Amino acid sequence: MNVTNSSITIFIILFVTVCSSQLDLSECRKDKTCLFVSEHCEEMGNCEKIVSYAVQSNEWIIIELFYNTTHPGTNYAAIGFSEDTQMGDDGVTHCGFDEKTNQMNVFLSQNYDKRNRPLNLTAENTTEYVELLQGSHTSDSIYCKFRQKIMPDKAAQNAFVPDLNRTYYLLLAYGETSKYGELGIHSLDTRSEDFPTFISTPVNVATGASAPVKPVKLPTNRFRELDFKKNQPETKISGILMLVGWMWLIPSAIVAARYLREHWPEVKPFDLKIWFHIHRTLNYVAVILAIISVFSVFIGKKWRWTGPSVHKSRERNLSAGAIHSIIGVIAVGVMVIQPISAFLRCDQGSTYRPIFNWSHRCIGLLTFLLGQIAIILSVIFFRLWIARWAVILSYAVYLILIVLLLFLTTKINSLKGKQSTTVSYAGRHYQQEQIVITKAKQDNKTKKLLLLVVMAFSILGAVITIVMAILMLAIL
Repeated sequence: MNVTNSSITIFIILFVTVCSSQLDLSECRKDKTCLFVSEHCEEMGNCEKIVSYAVQSNEWIIIELFYNTTHPGTNYAAIGFSEDTQMGDDGVTHCGFDEKTNQMNVFLSQNYDKRNRPLNLTAENTTEYVELLQGSHTSDSIYCKFRQKIMPDKAAQNAFVPDLNRTYYLLLAYGETSKYGELGIHSLDTRSEDFPTFISTPVNVATGASAPVKPVKLPTNRFRELDFKKNQPETKISGILMLVGWMWLIPSAIVAARYLREHWPEVKPFDLKIWFHIHRTLNYVAVILAIISVFSVFIGKKWRWTGPSVHKSRERNLSAGAIHSIIGVIAVGVMVIQPISAFLRCDQGSTYRPIFNWSHRCIGLLTFLLGQIAIILSVIFFRLWIARWAVILSYAVYLILIVLLLFLTTKINSLKGKQSTTVSYAGRHYQQEQIVITKAKQDNKTKKLLLLVVMAFSILGAVITIVMAILMLAIL
């Protein structure tokens, strides 16, 4: 008896909560799957969001969105289909209400990085994939019911219409927009009820034909990954390791090989010059950090490749994130090959040694440039930093530092050419020809000055790297 009364009470509360929206929760037990935000809210009748879905046929699925809102100006409700819990590369369907014409319609769009934009589809094409069935809008709630094609054709998928016969995280958001066919910026306050949420367990909405015995109540979390100031720790760790490798270790290894060859000629630990130990050690450490970084970012992305792919649209393949991924992978791959090729290099006296030397230098320089391009893309386009202007300024200083290094070393090397030389005469004559033997005089002051410039470059590079890492860690 108590169970029956309790069930009736719950049903009445639910009915009062959603009657104006025409969302029939009694069907949740029979014909459709229902998701409630937050957990157990249906028992109290105070759900922030309710989502239901049911397969209408083999081709269509009916989705209902009911969102309680806190601002009377709210005029759109959106659901995103994401392969992860981050905003970006997601198909989005939203219902928008036009207050001027008092009309509601349903639209398709795409989350591109941290922005949203409508799909490049005409109104006629859009109706082939999504259709509004019902909707209502009040000062404190918004409701819409639409049907969407489960498996759109390949052309539509290339245009970012999602294939709903796959498993997705559901992203739920609402907000205010001046053009009801386009999404406005949602709340950015993570403490607000208006902040987007996601269903933390991925679901396949196309498998909802057989509804469970009772409404599904999946645990939900505030969608903090959507926050413009939050990112997964694995991504930050990967970024910091790459900064250390590409902005400090690799450049220091390069300048050691380029400018310190004539230093400490008599000191040879393990029969190798000091510059070679510095060059090899820094490169090995950089390779290890890069490998850890790659594994870290793949873990953060749930082992999902975010670079260019034949299955993605041209626009996605040319996005900053995709270009960053492919350039980064190429740079790290070549970085790993470089020490392996150095280990297998031919002997010093081999006729092929000059070929190795030049190829090793050119490939190393190309790899360094690729690494810098990847960093530039992350500085400009990625929301990894607490103050992007400070990061851009820091990297600009770093580039100026490289220019100063090249300028100063060129000046120092030009001083060597102007040094006086001592000339000794062998005093031997062959067929009236006197052999003159010259020996260049190495200026120790010039060598010390060159060493000072190299050390200053390495130290300042480390300082800039630390500053950029701190700006990234500040929002970890």
